[in-house]
Amino acid sequence: ALRLATGAFVLGWKVDSVFFDDESRYALKLGPIRLRDSSSVLDDAARPSRTLMLYDRESSPSCKRVREMLNLLDITYEVRPCFEDTETEYPVPFLVDPNADSTIVGDD
Repeated sequence: ALRLATGAFVLGWKVDSVFFDDESRYALKLGPIRLRDSSSVLDDAARPSRTLMLYDRESSPSCKRVREMLNLLDITYEVRPCFEDTETEYPVPFLVDPNADSTIVGDD
């Protein structure tokens, strides 16, 4: 929902289509409704077919940089919080890209 609210401020932003229960296409899911959006500025940029997964801590400055960059690039991602008192298998931020079958550790 945050993306939908901030998307209106992106140059050239518009809603392309509204549809129901089609998991095969990239879209913002709001309950049973799915919105597919675009921007004329980002027409040449390829959209990921599957959502990126970001493991992060809310209080971490490096995690904040990654979240801000993903938002600036208009990339849809899902956040998996890693709490301060729990051990994680990987250092955070840790970004998983199922489209390229790759992972990125850190904020560089």
